[in-house]
Amino acid sequence: MTARRARAAACGLVLLVGIGWLGSGAVVGGGPEHAAKERDSRTYVAAIYRRGPGWVPGRPFLEQPSLAEHGAFMEGLDNLVLGGAFKDDTGGIAVFAFENLEAAERTLRGDPILKSKVCTVELHEFFPTAPGCVEKQAW
Repeated sequence: MTARRARAAACGLVLLVGIGWLGSGAVVGGGPEHAAKERDSRTYVAAIYRRGPGWVPGRPFLEQPSLAEHGAFMEGLDNLVLGGAFKDDTGGIAVFAFENLEAAERTLRGDPILKSKVCTVELHEFFPTAPGCVEKQAW
């Protein structure tokens, strides 16, 4: 395993563990959050996309209505850090750098896959705990 792949795998694990931790209702204190803000003043927002009432049963995620428009919407954002679909076709995840959570909510209201109700989204403020996990890289 190359050093880059090992780092990417570690970042992915930290992302999933961090989202699970934040999603559990954990209270974020001054420790890791303060350290993350010292490294980076941006607010990272994790968006967890799930099947919504407009989801077409029997169709995989990549064949759902509004997906092409959703892709164009995401490509038009300059603050998307990472994103992708879950392999089990239950939705996907994206991490953004926004001014704050409210800015994320305002922006994502325009996402065609949410407007069409194919997916719903759950937003969480996210702070990277491993240095280098969110810098733009050539994978």
